Amino acid sequence: MNTENTQSHQQSSHHEKIATLENMQKDLSKKMSQIERIMQKSITDNATPVPTYSTRNDQLASYMRYAKLEYDSQNIDCHETKGASNNVFIPQKEISDRLHSKVAALSPVYQLSRKVSITSSAFEYIEPITSGPMGRWITSIDGNLGKEDITFKRHKIPTFDLETISRTPRGMLEDLSFDVEEWFLNEVSKKFAVMEEKAFLHGDGKIMPSGILNTTEIASAELSFNALTLEHFVDLFYSLEDRFSRNATFIVSAKVAKFLAKLKDASGKYIVDSALRNGVTKLLNTNVIVSQNMVHDGVDTILLGNFEEGYLVVERQETRVLRNPYIDQRCVTFYVTRRVGGALIDSSAFRRIKLISSK
Repeated sequence: MNTENTQSHQQSSHHEKIATLENMQKDLSKKMSQIERIMQKSITDNATPVPTYSTRNDQLASYMRYAKLEYDSQNIDCHETKGASNNVFIPQKEISDRLHSKVAALSPVYQLSRKVSITSSAFEYIEPITSGPMGRWITSIDGNLGKEDITFKRHKIPTFDLETISRTPRGMLEDLSFDVEEWFLNEVSKKFAVMEEKAFLHGDGKIMPSGILNTTEIASAELSFNALTLEHFVDLFYSLEDRFSRNATFIVSAKVAKFLAKLKDASGKYIVDSALRNGVTKLLNTNVIVSQNMVHDGVDTILLGNFEEGYLVVERQETRVLRNPYIDQRCVTFYVTRRVGGALIDSSAFRRIKLISSK
């Protein structure tokens, strides 16, 4: 009897221990779950936010950060050119368009001029050479129907390679909060705009675009700066044909802009408003833009023209990016190249005054 009681007591004690262990395990599981939730919340609250990149910049950002070339198989505008020791990345068309838009905001001549995009190395066009009417009225019984009596001339505008170099610390590229694409577009557009604006006005046409001011084809006048008056701007404006003057723009140096800002009418009121401080104002209901490139060899120039009709910018759509991480171990160097050209296509759309004694 005692043996049976002992065994029953042992079994009861064993069950109690098992129940206690199970309860302890449940409590431990609850506590572990609570700890995991607290840790996860802490990680989430303190983690550096990771930007969500849209499809348009995933490829460029991956290349700039990690030298990864990731492509959409359906996107034929984005590809790589493999060389002996490097990979050249060509961003998709949308990136190039955004870059061109930023360049336009910084380069008045680029913004105002007519632009064409090509895939070849040069742009060719043909224009008639005639001093008479641009066309003629004909009838169906006209005996000269379809007969040409106009001489044509072929023109060719080449494109040239323009390269700019930018560097950024490795730490910035590793920082996922850093918008590498926006940095790239801002840095490159500023450098392209400065170089291109100068070439569009003063280029030699040999290793860079042909400059508007680097030609003898435009009707010009020479004048002492001290003799400059408002009447000279009026005469310059009305010397253009009305088809050009309707959409013409003045581009002047800061010195000429200062002269305009001080002009007053008979009642003592300023003729030009204070908007000139921002680089653009109106004179004779025509935009006036200030550019440092209007001083060349110490001589200030006043340029008036219809850039849309008179100057053509030719550009390859693609932009090439080469990543070089080896020059400086602390930085990554980016070589960015694009091809661009430009030339005067109608000299009668422009007029200028050279202020010969402005040194």
